[in-house]
Amino acid sequence: MNYWLDLFTGTTWEEFQKAGAHVTGFREHNRKRASKIRPGDIFLCYLTGVKRWVGLLEATSELFEDTSPIWAEEVFPIRFKTKPLVMLKPEHGAPMENLEGRLSFFQAGAAPGSWSGLVRGSPTKYQKADGEAIAECIRHAESVPVSRPVDPKKLKRSSNLYKLHNQMDDQEIETVVTVPIEDDEEQVEVVGNGAPTHTEIQWRLLDLGSQMGLNIWAPRP
Repeated sequence: MNYWLDLFTGTTWEEFQKAGAHVTGFREHNRKRASKIRPGDIFLCYLTGVKRWVGLLEATSELFEDTSPIWAEEVFPIRFKTKPLVMLKPEHGAPMENLEGRLSFFQAGAAPGSWSGLVRGSPTKYQKADGEAIAECIRHAESVPVSRPVDPKKLKRSSNLYKLHNQMDDQEIETVVTVPIEDDEEQVEVVGNGAPTHTEIQWRLLDLGSQMGLNIWAPRP
């Protein structure tokens, strides 16, 4: 049995549960990694933005491809059937900081965000000891629930897909690009003097506009 990271936003976690919580999915470009997942493996569900572990799912199928609607913003066509083992509300989720010193990638006294690379893309296979520690933390959060407030804006944050509109030959062309989720666990791209790059500034502005409900326009790279 292996343990795999499964990332959700507050919105996609809610949509997953409303759809019956029996199918999880990933983006097409993650097919190669996902192909290594086997029935009996465990998905560790992590809620981005609020940085909490909110669920355990057991894979009950091999990889299959499906585009049936589950999530509103993206298809996530690389899918697995799942059996929910633990599912928590965001306010009852286990905070990442509870695992400080218990994970190989989150040592005691480590700098904030030092563990970012291991909660950035899913599916990511974890070492068995790390997976077991996270699973134990999630089960403890279920058996001894503690309600902690969450930021509603972070829960409602989109999957950060933005449509870039461009005029070419008098025709409007629409392109979809992926922008990283702004979060403390995301490493900030910097230049030599420590200042954010143009790309960093651009996606922060796109994220801000999205949270404000605005139509997002950006020049072609």
